[in-house]
Amino acid sequence: MRTVSPADACHSAGQQSAGRELERLSGSQEIKAALRDEFPGWSFIHTDKRRWWAMRDVQRDDFGRRFKPVPSDFDADTPDQLRAALREAGEGDQ
Repeated sequence: MRTVSPADACHSAGQQSAGRELERLSGSQEIKAALRDEFPGWSFIHTDKRRWWAMRDVQRDDFGRRFKPVPSDFDADTPDQLRAALREAGEGDQ
């Protein structure tokens, strides 16, 4: 039986954590791409706190007024909750 030193255990745990983080990030990229396809004009962010955000620029007239009062950002705990909030606001394909 092999004895694992605390340093080896910490290094191994760090590698596993980094692997999970890479896996999470690549999954996030795929989800963001799908959201961008579904909601053109919106940008999507998945934060290190695992919150999801949708943002877009608001069109304004020459005087700085919005063309129409529409939300310019949403946030949620999951991509599905974000998708639901965008749909509820009338965004995307209905």
